[in-house]
Amino acid sequence: MADFWIDCLVYISDGIISGSNAITEYSFLVKKMQFMTELLPIVKVTSSLYVHLINSALLIALLLYKGHRPDIYWLQLPYYFISLYVFVLSVAMVASVIQVFIKDFQGVISILMQIGLWGTPVLWDAKMLPAKYQFLVTLNPVNYLVQGYREVFLFKGWFFEHPAKALYFWGVTAAMLLLGMLLF
Repeated sequence: MADFWIDCLVYISDGIISGSNAITEYSFLVKKMQFMTELLPIVKVTSSLYVHLINSALLIALLLYKGHRPDIYWLQLPYYFISLYVFVLSVAMVASVIQVFIKDFQGVISILMQIGLWGTPVLWDAKMLPAKYQFLVTLNPVNYLVQGYREVFLFKGWFFEHPAKALYFWGVTAAMLLLGMLLF
């Protein structure tokens, strides 16, 4: 099961890193013709999504093989895939604009991805933290996605059972997406 969440984090990292580098990588397109630069991060994040979807399909096939039977909660998978895609796209759009102006920003993004990987309770339980610091984990929007996938496969819960978490996640995601569109 942890493989599924790790694959999500790999997609997040790959999508954000490749999406943030999209404008500088394809600068020849931007310089030579009239081109909508907003499309470049979208293309990179979408191409990373294909790999994630294939890996997810393989992991779901493995779950089925191991005896996990689909239930009604699996209907939430498209919601979480879309949520994951929109979140990665929003961060990649902001990061791609920053990357144009700060050439060494790619290194900062890589470091932030490592911090985000270890700061998201995938292989560790957030209850290991002292009670007064556990709220810090919920500030990470990726935590919403990881917990959502856990509810689909393990805890059998619905995404609408946590409206405050959903509102926070979509608020952060919408703010990042709006900021990315404004920066472009």
